[in-house]
Amino acid sequence: MRYDARMARRSHKAEPVEAGTPRWIILLLPVTLLLVEIVVLPGAHSGFRLPKEALAAGGLALVTALGLGWALYQGKLRLPSGVLARVLAAYPLLLALSALWASSWRHALAAAAIAAVWTAAALWIASLDEQQRRLAAWWAAAGVAISAATMLLQAAGVRALQLTAASERGRLALTGRTGNPADLAMAATLVLPFLLCGDHPRETPWARRVRWALIVILAAATAASQSLTGLVALGLIAATWTWLKGSRRLRLAAAGAVAALLVVALAAGLGARLAKQVEHVRSGDWYSLLSSRTDGWSAAVEMARQDPLLGVGAAQFDRNYFPSRLEWLERHQRFGRRGELATHFEWAHCDPLQLAAELGLLGVVWLAAVVVALLRGRQRRDPLPLLAAAAFTPFALLHYPTHLAASLVPIVLVLAHVLASGSMLEARPRPATVRLVSAVALLGLAAVMASWQVARIRIDLWRGDTLRILQTARQSQEPQRSTMAREVERQSRQWLTRASDQGGWLWQIIGHARTVRGDAAGAEAAFQRAVALWPHGEAELGLGLALAAQGRTSEAVTHLGRVFRVNRVLLRMIEDPDVRRALQQYVDRRSRQLRRQDR
Repeated sequence: MRYDARMARRSHKAEPVEAGTPRWIILLLPVTLLLVEIVVLPGAHSGFRLPKEALAAGGLALVTALGLGWALYQGKLRLPSGVLARVLAAYPLLLALSALWASSWRHALAAAAIAAVWTAAALWIASLDEQQRRLAAWWAAAGVAISAATMLLQAAGVRALQLTAASERGRLALTGRTGNPADLAMAATLVLPFLLCGDHPRETPWARRVRWALIVILAAATAASQSLTGLVALGLIAATWTWLKGSRRLRLAAAGAVAALLVVALAAGLGARLAKQVEHVRSGDWYSLLSSRTDGWSAAVEMARQDPLLGVGAAQFDRNYFPSRLEWLERHQRFGRRGELATHFEWAHCDPLQLAAELGLLGVVWLAAVVVALLRGRQRRDPLPLLAAAAFTPFALLHYPTHLAASLVPIVLVLAHVLASGSMLEARPRPATVRLVSAVALLGLAAVMASWQVARIRIDLWRGDTLRILQTARQSQEPQRSTMAREVERQSRQWLTRASDQGGWLWQIIGHARTVRGDAAGAEAAFQRAVALWPHGEAELGLGLALAAQGRTSEAVTHLGRVFRVNRVLLRMIEDPDVRRALQQYVDRRSRQLRRQDR
């Protein structure tokens, strides 16, 4: 195979670098991005997050493989070759390398495979022409706008798609097709820069009106979501845009738009939330002010402290959160203040901090290289990267935009936009057989990825159904209760043979099923295995309750005390008064010990 490399700056008026690629392949990209933003599976365990990730990974893998495979077969493959392209391509390799020291190498390699799909998609999209990239961004924006319209209807009291529990109130009851309020705010603000920079000499008046209608819908939905981070991002976008335009008239218009958005947010209930936050500031309650985010931050800091050079490995934050949080609390001689039944943080709520926890110094160096490459790669008069940075920064520091498909879509489109303005490498493999085999291999890899994502969706749907069955079984009478619980355990064991890497939560389900049918000893054994495979607050709670059901109170308190150390509110789940009393005595005794140590 012979490659002819040519390093040259491309203008936006250049011919499509994949000349001759069938139009239907190009159109599959915007359709896929639209579907990622709007597809939900209400019956699944994760109604919108995992389904979107699976669709993005599988769909983008197939579309990218088709585009690259066709160009490769035609002998016209051209891809970005600048510094940014090389730094981005290194990321999946770093994730795969971390499997050598990760506690779960399977999860590390899985994260590397999905990251490789996103990276390949960014590189391929960069090889398209400006009109094709613009089309993809518009369809993605339309998907987020559909989600935003759904949330606005809910905020107005109109019954629309709802993915929250009936008990949820206020902003927590709002869900667009993109996700919960914070998810929607992330996707909406991250896609806004494309619309603000979408003016084009050949743009028709009709297209301009549609573009501004989308901007208004996305901004209004972000305000209605009452996401404080989203409002900060909107303010930064408005300030950056007016600064770049340098027009007094635009500054006044932007100020008026911001004021209107604040009115929308206040009408949606932001005032009460702000009043509560002010009270937190007055009382010095920074934990509540930050919405318990310090739980995730402290666990990430503990992981980075224990292995600052390499970290705990890719996709290992979730698996290390509970022991790391416990270790941090023990080291600082504190009790956690979590006030809801959810005991676990899947992400650190700070992407740079999570990167440092999972990849250590290697991850920090890689992140610095990305920032430098972006600064070097963007064109000076191009406003899109600056607007995107204004939208991205608040969420990167307080949420997890690089871990959700809905927000990764605009991030990848921005990266492709910057890559497209850089140098290109042209590959011309000579033998036709080599071109054909390479194209088929790409499609084969994409088919494997898509098949894997379908399997993930199947198990997620089963998990959602199973949890509802267990809830029904708890409210049923014998013998129906035991029959339903045994069926859940039977199906769980079948999944264990097909998805052994999911053993941590599958054994939790088996433990819950045994608890429902009154088999405390069997539940103890199941939760023991769950804790061994995946140290998790819910598994340890189940283990403690199973021990208490057997009258082994002192052993139960040991495990329940660890869970209570992270989340005090879980005490309400303990029905046995003797166990509650013993746990309270344990907590009081431990608290006195900590106070003495402080003195």
